[in-house]
Amino acid sequence: MLHIKVKREDLARAASQTYPIAAKKSSMPILSNVLLEAEGEELRITASDLEITYRIAIPAEVVESGKVTVPAKPFSDIVRGVA
Repeated sequence: MLHIKVKREDLARAASQTYPIAAKKSSMPILSNVLLEAEGEELRITASDLEITYRIAIPAEVVESGKVTVPAKPFSDIVRGVA
């Protein structure tokens, strides 16, 4: 199970940079997700449309490392406080 603590500003910046890549229409539903990977002292967020892959790492307090994919739009909305 993934358990992390990050600054909201860092997470919002990372989500806004990865969301446009994952938001493109695709016949593969997994491509509308972003991959969150927590390990060491960072959280890596990755988005891909199979032509472009964008990865950003932000500082994090990783309580329990792990990986998970989440839908990009709801994730971005929640982080920005829209949802």
